[in-house]
Amino acid sequence: MCTLIAVPLNTIFGVMFAMLVVRRRMRGRNFFSLFADLPLALSPVVIGLSLVLVWGIHGWFGGWFFEHGIRIIFSLPGMVLATIFVSLPFVVREVVPVLRAVGTEQEEAAEVLGASPSRIFWRITLPSIKWGVAYGVILTTARALGEYGAVAVVSGRMTGQTETATIFVDSQWTQFNEEAAFTAALVLAVIAVIVVVAVNLIVRKEDIDGHHR
Repeated sequence: MCTLIAVPLNTIFGVMFAMLVVRRRMRGRNFFSLFADLPLALSPVVIGLSLVLVWGIHGWFGGWFFEHGIRIIFSLPGMVLATIFVSLPFVVREVVPVLRAVGTEQEEAAEVLGASPSRIFWRITLPSIKWGVAYGVILTTARALGEYGAVAVVSGRMTGQTETATIFVDSQWTQFNEEAAFTAALVLAVIAVIVVVAVNLIVRKEDIDGHHR
Protein backbone atom coordinates (compact mmCIF):
# COMPACT_ATOMS: atom_id res chain seq x y z
CA MET A 1 0.00 0.00 0.00
CA CYS A 2 2.83 2.40 0.81
CA THR A 3 4.44 1.72 -2.55
CA LEU A 4 1.18 2.01 -4.50
CA ILE A 5 0.58 5.44 -2.98
CA ALA A 6 4.16 6.76 -2.92
CA VAL A 7 5.26 5.85 -6.45
CA PRO A 8 2.52 7.72 -8.40
CA LEU A 9 2.89 10.77 -6.15
CA ASN A 10 6.67 10.79 -6.52
CA THR A 11 6.33 10.34 -10.28
CA ILE A 12 4.07 13.38 -10.60
CA PHE A 13 6.23 15.42 -8.24
CA GLY A 14 9.46 14.30 -9.92
CA VAL A 15 8.33 15.33 -13.41
CA MET A 16 6.98 18.67 -12.17
CA PHE A 17 10.10 19.35 -10.13
CA ALA A 18 12.38 18.50 -13.05
CA MET A 19 10.37 20.79 -15.35
CA LEU A 20 10.63 23.58 -12.77
CA VAL A 21 14.40 23.19 -12.38
CA VAL A 22 15.26 22.80 -16.07
CA ARG A 23 12.63 24.87 -17.89
CA ARG A 24 12.19 27.80 -15.49
CA ARG A 25 14.72 30.52 -14.79
CA MET A 26 14.42 31.40 -11.13
CA ARG A 27 16.49 32.26 -8.11
CA GLY A 28 17.42 29.43 -5.80
CA ARG A 29 17.22 26.78 -8.49
CA ASN A 30 20.42 25.12 -7.24
CA PHE A 31 18.97 25.04 -3.73
CA PHE A 32 15.90 23.19 -4.97
CA SER A 33 18.14 20.69 -6.77
CA LEU A 34 20.07 20.07 -3.56
CA PHE A 35 16.78 19.62 -1.66
CA ALA A 36 15.74 16.86 -4.06
CA ASP A 37 18.96 14.97 -3.28
CA LEU A 38 18.66 15.41 0.49
CA PRO A 39 17.11 11.96 1.15
CA LEU A 40 20.18 10.34 -0.41
CA ALA A 41 22.45 12.08 2.09
CA LEU A 42 20.39 11.48 5.23
CA SER A 43 20.14 8.22 7.11
CA PRO A 44 16.64 6.71 6.84
CA VAL A 45 16.49 6.57 10.64
CA VAL A 46 17.14 10.32 10.80
CA ILE A 47 14.34 10.84 8.28
CA GLY A 48 11.99 8.76 10.42
CA LEU A 49 12.88 10.68 13.58
CA SER A 50 12.39 13.99 11.75
CA LEU A 51 8.91 12.88 10.68
CA VAL A 52 8.09 11.99 14.29
CA LEU A 53 9.27 15.44 15.36
CA VAL A 54 7.02 17.13 12.80
CA TRP A 55 3.99 14.82 12.62
CA GLY A 56 3.96 13.12 16.03
CA ILE A 57 1.25 13.80 18.62
CA HIS A 58 3.55 16.33 20.31
CA GLY A 59 5.08 17.48 17.01
CA TRP A 60 4.76 20.74 15.10
CA PHE A 61 1.69 19.69 13.09
CA GLY A 62 0.78 16.23 14.35
CA GLY A 63 -1.01 17.51 17.44
CA TRP A 64 -3.59 19.40 15.36
CA PHE A 65 -4.28 16.34 13.20
CA PHE A 66 -4.56 14.10 16.27
CA GLU A 67 -7.09 16.47 17.84
CA HIS A 68 -9.18 16.14 14.68
CA GLY A 69 -9.08 12.36 14.73
CA ILE A 70 -6.25 11.86 12.23
CA ARG A 71 -3.21 9.90 13.38
CA ILE A 72 -0.10 10.38 11.23
CA ILE A 73 2.71 8.65 13.10
CA PHE A 74 2.28 4.93 13.95
CA SER A 75 -0.25 4.58 11.14
CA LEU A 76 -0.38 4.33 7.34
CA PRO A 77 -0.09 8.10 6.61
CA GLY A 78 3.24 8.30 8.44
CA MET A 79 4.54 5.20 6.67
CA VAL A 80 3.54 6.69 3.32
CA LEU A 81 5.26 9.99 4.16
CA ALA A 82 8.45 8.12 5.09
CA THR A 83 8.31 6.06 1.89
CA ILE A 84 7.71 9.15 -0.23
CA PHE A 85 10.62 11.02 1.31
CA VAL A 86 13.22 8.26 1.01
CA SER A 87 12.26 7.55 -2.63
CA LEU A 88 11.84 11.20 -3.63
CA PRO A 89 15.02 11.80 -5.68
CA PHE A 90 14.91 9.01 -8.26
CA VAL A 91 12.41 10.32 -10.82
CA VAL A 92 13.93 13.80 -10.53
CA ARG A 93 17.48 12.55 -11.05
CA GLU A 94 16.49 10.55 -14.12
CA VAL A 95 14.27 13.17 -15.78
CA VAL A 96 16.46 16.27 -15.30
CA PRO A 97 19.35 15.15 -17.55
CA VAL A 98 16.92 13.91 -20.21
CA LEU A 99 15.12 17.27 -20.26
CA ARG A 100 18.43 19.06 -20.64
CA ALA A 101 19.50 16.72 -23.43
CA VAL A 102 16.34 17.08 -25.55
CA GLY A 103 16.44 20.87 -25.38
CA THR A 104 13.55 23.24 -26.01
CA GLU A 105 13.48 23.58 -29.79
CA GLN A 106 10.43 21.40 -30.41
CA GLU A 107 8.52 22.93 -27.50
CA GLU A 108 9.27 26.46 -28.73
CA ALA A 109 8.22 25.54 -32.28
CA ALA A 110 4.91 24.15 -30.99
CA GLU A 111 4.35 27.28 -28.91
CA VAL A 112 4.94 29.49 -31.96
CA LEU A 113 2.37 27.42 -33.88
CA GLY A 114 -0.19 28.13 -31.15
CA ALA A 115 -0.16 24.92 -29.09
CA SER A 116 -1.31 25.26 -25.48
CA PRO A 117 1.12 24.46 -22.63
CA SER A 118 -0.82 21.30 -21.73
CA ARG A 119 -0.79 20.10 -25.34
CA ILE A 120 2.94 20.79 -25.60
CA PHE A 121 3.57 18.76 -22.45
CA TRP A 122 1.47 15.74 -23.43
CA ARG A 123 2.41 15.66 -27.11
CA ILE A 124 6.08 16.74 -27.04
CA THR A 125 7.68 16.94 -23.61
CA LEU A 126 6.36 13.74 -22.03
CA PRO A 127 7.09 11.46 -25.03
CA SER A 128 10.64 12.80 -25.14
CA ILE A 129 11.30 11.99 -21.47
CA LYS A 130 9.28 8.78 -21.22
CA TRP A 131 12.28 6.48 -20.77
CA GLY A 132 13.71 8.71 -18.06
CA VAL A 133 10.36 8.67 -16.28
CA ALA A 134 10.07 4.89 -16.65
CA TYR A 135 13.60 4.38 -15.31
CA GLY A 136 12.87 6.68 -12.37
CA VAL A 137 9.59 4.90 -11.60
CA ILE A 138 11.31 1.52 -11.49
CA LEU A 139 14.04 2.79 -9.16
CA THR A 140 11.43 4.53 -6.98
CA THR A 141 9.42 1.32 -6.75
CA ALA A 142 12.50 -0.69 -5.76
CA ARG A 143 13.48 1.86 -3.11
CA ALA A 144 9.95 2.04 -1.72
CA LEU A 145 9.61 -1.74 -1.47
CA GLY A 146 12.99 -2.15 0.19
CA GLU A 147 12.77 0.70 2.70
CA TYR A 148 13.22 -0.27 6.33
CA GLY A 149 14.80 2.37 8.59
CA ALA A 150 12.49 5.37 8.20
CA VAL A 151 9.32 3.27 8.02
CA ALA A 152 10.35 1.22 11.06
CA VAL A 153 10.65 4.41 13.12
CA VAL A 154 7.26 5.88 12.15
CA SER A 155 5.24 2.65 11.91
CA GLY A 156 5.33 1.42 15.49
CA ARG A 157 5.92 -2.06 14.02
CA MET A 158 2.43 -3.31 14.93
CA THR A 159 2.05 -6.83 13.56
CA GLY A 160 -0.49 -7.04 10.77
CA GLN A 161 -1.33 -3.33 10.99
CA THR A 162 1.74 -1.16 10.40
CA GLU A 163 4.07 -3.77 8.99
CA THR A 164 5.88 -3.70 5.65
CA ALA A 165 7.63 -6.65 4.02
CA THR A 166 11.06 -5.60 5.31
CA ILE A 167 9.74 -5.10 8.84
CA PHE A 168 8.05 -8.50 8.59
CA VAL A 169 11.35 -10.13 7.64
CA ASP A 170 13.10 -8.55 10.61
CA SER A 171 10.35 -9.41 13.10
CA GLN A 172 10.12 -13.03 11.96
CA TRP A 173 13.90 -13.41 12.11
CA THR A 174 14.09 -12.04 15.67
CA GLN A 175 11.28 -14.45 16.62
CA PHE A 176 13.33 -17.34 15.16
CA ASN A 177 10.68 -18.01 12.51
CA GLU A 178 13.31 -18.58 9.86
CA GLU A 179 10.98 -20.10 7.27
CA ALA A 180 8.70 -17.03 7.16
CA ALA A 181 11.66 -14.64 7.19
CA PHE A 182 13.45 -16.38 4.33
CA THR A 183 10.23 -16.68 2.31
CA ALA A 184 9.50 -12.96 2.55
CA ALA A 185 13.15 -12.16 1.85
CA LEU A 186 13.02 -14.38 -1.24
CA VAL A 187 9.99 -12.47 -2.52
CA LEU A 188 11.87 -9.18 -2.09
CA ALA A 189 14.92 -10.65 -3.82
CA VAL A 190 12.80 -11.79 -6.79
CA ILE A 191 11.32 -8.30 -7.06
CA ALA A 192 14.85 -6.86 -7.01
CA VAL A 193 15.87 -9.15 -9.88
CA ILE A 194 12.79 -8.10 -11.85
CA VAL A 195 13.69 -4.45 -11.27
CA VAL A 196 17.27 -5.00 -12.49
CA VAL A 197 16.03 -6.79 -15.63
CA ALA A 198 13.46 -4.05 -16.29
CA VAL A 199 16.10 -1.33 -15.93
CA ASN A 200 18.39 -3.10 -18.38
CA LEU A 201 15.54 -3.56 -20.88
CA ILE A 202 14.68 0.13 -20.65
CA VAL A 203 18.31 1.17 -21.15
CA ARG A 204 18.60 -1.16 -24.15
CA LYS A 205 15.33 0.13 -25.62
CA GLU A 206 16.49 3.72 -25.12
CA ASP A 207 19.80 2.96 -26.86
CA ILE A 208 17.96 1.36 -29.80
CA ASP A 209 15.60 4.33 -30.12
CA GLY A 210 18.52 6.72 -29.94
CA HIS A 211 20.38 4.77 -32.64
CA HIS A 212 17.31 4.83 -34.91
CA ARG A 213 16.96 8.59 -34.47
